[in-house]
Amino acid sequence: MPNTHLSVFLQHRAHCFGLAYRMLGSKTDTEDVLQEAYERWHQQSLDGIENTQAFLTTIVSRLAIDHLRKHNQREQYVGHWLPEPLYDEEFTQAGPFEIQSTYQSLSMAFLLLLEQLNPTERAVFLLRETFDYSYQEIADIIHKAPDNCRQLFRRAKQRLDSTDNTSSTTNTASDEQQRLLSAFLACFGQQDLSQFSQLLADDICLMADGGGKVLSVLRPLHGRERIIRYFNALRKRSVDTIKDIKIISVSGNTGVLITPENNERTLFTVECWNNRIQRILIIRNPEKLPDSI
Repeated sequence: MPNTHLSVFLQHRAHCFGLAYRMLGSKTDTEDVLQEAYERWHQQSLDGIENTQAFLTTIVSRLAIDHLRKHNQREQYVGHWLPEPLYDEEFTQAGPFEIQSTYQSLSMAFLLLLEQLNPTERAVFLLRETFDYSYQEIADIIHKAPDNCRQLFRRAKQRLDSTDNTSSTTNTASDEQQRLLSAFLACFGQQDLSQFSQLLADDICLMADGGGKVLSVLRPLHGRERIIRYFNALRKRSVDTIKDIKIISVSGNTGVLITPENNERTLFTVECWNNRIQRILIIRNPEKLPDSI
């Protein structure tokens, strides 16, 4: 006899994954939430459920909010935490992509912006802005009045909008991001990085995530000169040990994956504004760099 609960859940899994991942920024945590959501779903009688997606959205939203409240791993994280990227088919499975904003809402830049919001604000903002839920629908999900949800959304949007817009990748087209990343890679392979400075914004920021498992910068670096010195030192230390460099898809953008002889891989991606690199994100935590990429 077919497992009706499972087949119905799988029909909505991409939607649930997309919501939970945007809330949590971690594939591992997302899978944990989806597993618990399915267990709760499996206990329900299907006869009384009129809107399956709305029902599952409610379960996933509440579980994600609870997870962020109870398991704030950012506080115990060694070094700077960055969202766990989505690669290749993982990205395409985390829709919806009916409008451009939902595509952009999977970027690492957007997920970092969401870190400014508390769990409830994050849920309200995503449900309204990305998934186009009404305030009444959101109110039913988070157990607040529609007017309160409207205020939460307005407050969240104001907080995100007040952030310097240079922190958003949406201001530079994808082809320009790829051009600057390619130029960055070419400079890295040269004897010196003198031309590198021409690619960088004055107030550029570098963030690296090693998770305490490999050597990495523990705090963000700010300013062109500091970052040039960082890459000069990095190049001198590692350029002769690099055995592979490849371009990969990283949460809808382009990244560079560098593999040295000791297999401690490094993923670089950049965010751009006004034809300059505004922020460099580096993933070195091996738990966020699966063997499949």
